[in-house]
Amino acid sequence: MSEEYWRAKIWGLLHDPVLKALHSNSGRGKNSFWPKLEVMKPWVEKSWNPEESSGKALKHIKLADYIASASDRGAIGSVSASINYGQGNNSEQGLEIFHLLSGAKRNFKIKQHSQMLAANRKNYLEFKEQKLLEAIPAEVRTDLKGVFWWLWRCLPAATCQEFDDESLMLMPAETRLPDSSIWSHASITAALAGALAGYDLTMAEIEHWPANKTLSHPYLASFTFTPVQELIKASRKMRDFWAGSWLLHYLSAKVCWEVSKKYGPDCFLYPSLYQQPLIDHWLLQEFSKFDQWIKQPDTNQLLTAGFPNVLVLVLPKDKVKAAMQMAKQTLLEEWARIGHLVFEELQTKRHWMPDLAEDSKTWQGWLESQWQFYWTALPIGKEDKSLKNAAIPKERETEFLEWQNAQNQAYITNETVKRVLEKFLDKLLKIEEKDAIAASYPDLTAGVAGYLKVHEKDINHELRFKDACKAIIIKHPWAKGVIQEMKNKWGIPWIDKENLPQRFHPRLLNAGWLVEDAETPELEKLQDKLKAANEQNQEIIRREISELRKNYRQEIQKIIDSFYPGNNPADWYVLAAGDGDSMSEWLQGIKLKEYRYYIPSELSVPLESFQKFLEVKKRMGPSTHNALSRALLDFSNQLVPYLTQQRYAGRLIYAGGDDVLAYTNLWEWDNWLWDIRQCFRGDKD
Repeated sequence: MSEEYWRAKIWGLLHDPVLKALHSNSGRGKNSFWPKLEVMKPWVEKSWNPEESSGKALKHIKLADYIASASDRGAIGSVSASINYGQGNNSEQGLEIFHLLSGAKRNFKIKQHSQMLAANRKNYLEFKEQKLLEAIPAEVRTDLKGVFWWLWRCLPAATCQEFDDESLMLMPAETRLPDSSIWSHASITAALAGALAGYDLTMAEIEHWPANKTLSHPYLASFTFTPVQELIKASRKMRDFWAGSWLLHYLSAKVCWEVSKKYGPDCFLYPSLYQQPLIDHWLLQEFSKFDQWIKQPDTNQLLTAGFPNVLVLVLPKDKVKAAMQMAKQTLLEEWARIGHLVFEELQTKRHWMPDLAEDSKTWQGWLESQWQFYWTALPIGKEDKSLKNAAIPKERETEFLEWQNAQNQAYITNETVKRVLEKFLDKLLKIEEKDAIAASYPDLTAGVAGYLKVHEKDINHELRFKDACKAIIIKHPWAKGVIQEMKNKWGIPWIDKENLPQRFHPRLLNAGWLVEDAETPELEKLQDKLKAANEQNQEIIRREISELRKNYRQEIQKIIDSFYPGNNPADWYVLAAGDGDSMSEWLQGIKLKEYRYYIPSELSVPLESFQKFLEVKKRMGPSTHNALSRALLDFSNQLVPYLTQQRYAGRLIYAGGDDVLAYTNLWEWDNWLWDIRQCFRGDKD
């Protein structure tokens, strides 16, 4: 029933030439290669094209391009003057493009600049587009959804590969207002085209629209789930901080994945799903032949949290409720699946609460009391009333209070799930690198890692660390058993990528931490006596155990102090949380400048009305929102992990949009924090 919905979306992606910005006027106004696609044959055979059709349904779908263009570009589309790539006397300059927020200018010039200008431009670019058409894997050419996913996710990468030029990701959608990419414009046009078509559009309706039927209307929907901060704040250990953040990230990503499989990834205005590691991971499981254009995310990328708990998407009006229900159901089912994996791990391997059944009210009650959902949807354009729902309307406030009280029980589940998460991550993500997962789990090791990194050129510091660890193991051989599974798993990517030998682990430099996990013959003997003792003797034995541990701790601390008398590197950590300033103002367009800051210097229109237009503040259209979402994604998924975990010896706990939560070390924290700030601002490195 949804075939025409997907065809409308494919038209939306390819309604402009892929290489539109490189064309001159003779080739810029045509469609791309959608009529040549096998899956579009039903439209081609009936000569259906939203650009040309007078039919009611197709004309309605055509509005997608008008809405996307007008929303982003204002009146610039009515200007008859044109700007061509490499035009005029200064052909070596390519195109002027502008940052969609700040208006910062950059010259866009492709690697094959000279070859294209020397050839017949139109023929050269059409040949390139034909090559892109031929790149679609044979396995998906007859699969509507498969073709759409390839066009949305792989076509930009295939274009860059064809030209051997990553800068084509910046190719503008409109050369007269070159502030957002063709890829952002095509994606939002596809989302609007699907919403205008309607999910259940049929060929019969395209042929002859029923007289009494209302055309589909696009809605902007927002889905939210809570609690978030409470789940993270309840953490007692560094690993729990990470596990709580990652669970929220995973659940949000899973919702996005399932909804995008049904309605399309282009529907999501926020977060952008393009190049999201978890989405790419699942996409490669679904379409393995896409691996030529999508690199399998590594374990660190998969285990870096970043998805928000607020999702914003474009949908057909009659599918808003269904999509929101699907989002809710997906989250609940995935949470139940995680609960099952946790229960299985605890019962079979740890013999935790052996009398507790998985279907018991206690366990199920803990799971079911965790999440609350809200959603709201508003029409894009004019509609008589907004569609709105919240899970807690006024008349159900008493239920909310009951739910709020139940959160105390939910925290029990939260903490249990967070503690066991590491044990079943491989099953959850269907990956085999169990050691890599364990190594990606954060631990309080950043202090020593930063100390060794800062003093990397002075071998004496590394030798001192090794000598201290050896001395502790010689005095207390049981310590070797404590770190046996830890020594190659610091949880700090800079160390775990074999920058330094990992024979030892920072836990050896923390006496209390080390003794906490001690297992010695003396302790085992006392533990056995404790089990057999009567109540009166148990307190005496507990004091003996405590005294023995205290002696271990004092002896180990004495060794540590002999190597680090004044400043043990294992004692120091920095936990940093931050978010971007004035993000709401950017999202509302308050900080945008006048249009004249985003217009190429060569565009000349001798009209008084155009001069007035240049003084109007630039509007925050859907492509700008889409591109901002993508920019925040690049910051949180690419730049923050690089700065935190490669340039510096830290560990990222959460990076989503403008929010960052990470821990690092005393020796590097100020430089790291400065670099994060400069990066977010877009200043020079």
